[in-house]
Amino acid sequence: MLLVGPHTLSAVTDEPDAPFSVRIGARLPDRELWEGVPDWLLDPLLDWLEQYMTSWSVRQLALRLRFSLPESDSPKRAFRNALAQRAHGSEQGRLDVLDAIDFVCRIDPDLGIPTGWTGTAPVPGTEPLAYLDHILATGGSAYHYRNGRLERRVDDTAVAAFERVAATASDEASMHLRRAWTATYGREPEPSRAYGEAVRAVEAVACPLLLPDDPRPTLGKAIARLRDQAEGWHFVLPGEREAAGVGPLRVMLQLLWTADRSRHAGGPDTRDQLRTEVEAALPLAVTLVQWFTSGAIRRHDEPFPPDEQ
Repeated sequence: MLLVGPHTLSAVTDEPDAPFSVRIGARLPDRELWEGVPDWLLDPLLDWLEQYMTSWSVRQLALRLRFSLPESDSPKRAFRNALAQRAHGSEQGRLDVLDAIDFVCRIDPDLGIPTGWTGTAPVPGTEPLAYLDHILATGGSAYHYRNGRLERRVDDTAVAAFERVAATASDEASMHLRRAWTATYGREPEPSRAYGEAVRAVEAVACPLLLPDDPRPTLGKAIARLRDQAEGWHFVLPGEREAAGVGPLRVMLQLLWTADRSRHAGGPDTRDQLRTEVEAALPLAVTLVQWFTSGAIRRHDEPFPPDEQ
């Protein structure tokens, strides 16, 4: 037996929900995320679905998932049993569970209302949607509930940065950013569509500044303007040598632009975008939108205020 002194072990996390063995440093936290519906999540998710479906959503889901339900005193229980049978029989059936939950989340606004009350005060965390997110997080699901639907789990810091930029950008840029986010992290990712929306979000803020008189502005033209008239613009970050002036900004724009392989058809390099590509491109687009929105790039005759230098 290994005897450990009283000060040898130390907590590796202060997360209140961490297991005892993790808190004392005996093992590392389990950070693995699981795609689909693993065995340990199946019954909790089916239970949640049965509890919070309505008679209308049962009928709609039966049509969408091609179920022929038997006559029953409890349509919700009949649907749960049919869905469970399909989920036990195939991986596609388990995806049907997620599709059913996503549908219920999107069509029932009452799921955001707390079910627990202390007198006249609602109890935070008792909302059905909060309980669903707790089930998914505790079970290590790769998905979570956010903004009315299921989507792929993303680091909280990245989500917060995205929301800040989307909230302060122009309406057009914000619209394209949000479309790109949904197409990247939604239950049914569309990488090519997401990439195109990310490019359009940057065009929405870059083109009015760099190409104000062009009737058909594109990001490619904006990049050419920065290349050909670099001396006419300056960037808030003072760089040196190859990082001087607007050079780094132009390279970032060029990277986003040239990596878009799904923009045109018929070319030798044309193909659908990969999910990994758009997951790298979207944060790049968010950063670029933030820079243009905040005034980090300006005409050379427009100095930055002292507190921005």
